Amino acid sequence: MGNDKRFESLARLVGSWKTTITMHREDGATGDVSHATDVYSWSANRKFLHHDVDADMGGQRHQSFEVIALNPSGEGFVSRSYDPDGSFSDYSCWFEGPAWNIEGAYLRFSGQFSESGDVLSGQWEQLTEAGHWQPFMKVMLRRNADEA
Repeated sequence: MGNDKRFESLARLVGSWKTTITMHREDGATGDVSHATDVYSWSANRKFLHHDVDADMGGQRHQSFEVIALNPSGEGFVSRSYDPDGSFSDYSCWFEGPAWNIEGAYLRFSGQFSESGDVLSGQWEQLTEAGHWQPFMKVMLRRNADEA
């Protein structure tokens, strides 16, 4: 995995981001708006990208983290997200031009980087019990100005 070019594409995530989260209600209407700080940083050996999340959602603090690594199959990345309750979820992740995609068993994300690379906006969807994907939340990450 030495000098894999995929590491270069992950660099666009590195830094501190201010995040706005807009929940979707089950009826499709826009729900509560929350805020978070997302920080992406390299591991000491630069073989993993570490993602810390510190969110205030509905007056409750939620902290989680994710580790992103090269997918050993040779395509994209794999990640494991650790949630505040001690649970974890596994995902496949990949870039398609300015798009950043994340897909797991029950959640998936599709987002786009702005031309400057300082904004990532997209939507998370959740798999329903009936087997359909429905909007879960919109997110907009804005890179902290001192890191642009």
